[in-house]
Amino acid sequence: MRLLPEIDLANIAALPREHRQPALRAFKAGTPRFSYRLVRQAAPDIFNAQSELLGTIPPTDFEQIRRRMQASGGSIQEIKANLEVAESLHAYTTCNTVSAKRYYISPFQLSGAVGIELCYWLPLVLVQSGLPIQLVQAAQPPREVAGHGWRRRAGCRS
Repeated sequence: MRLLPEIDLANIAALPREHRQPALRAFKAGTPRFSYRLVRQAAPDIFNAQSELLGTIPPTDFEQIRRRMQASGGSIQEIKANLEVAESLHAYTTCNTVSAKRYYISPFQLSGAVGIELCYWLPLVLVQSGLPIQLVQAAQPPREVAGHGWRRRAGCRS
């Protein structure tokens, strides 16, 4: 039996009871075209994650992130969608002087399911002006959006 990805499981669980079974059947019928695995892997660089041991680290240039994502393989469609989301998030963090602090979040253990752990958050907390502003949710927007709506919302503040 193939396990559902954590984000899809959360999205289906949030649906009204009568919509869950059709959503599960639809998910079982097909597989996602791509994932946002590359964005999740690059999150510490995108959000300029700071280390307690090394002091302040300058932000990673987006071209380095782009080269790493393109070198990691995957379909052109997957790389393009991941780059679009990563560029938008990187621009937001750069324009708003946001950084991240590493913070371990233990995975949720399902009772009665041996060895199944769910984790909906990356081990990062965003920080702006020295204050935490939010936990970083694992990037996996609905497949229909494919990252296109994120660019408009991630603009710089005046």
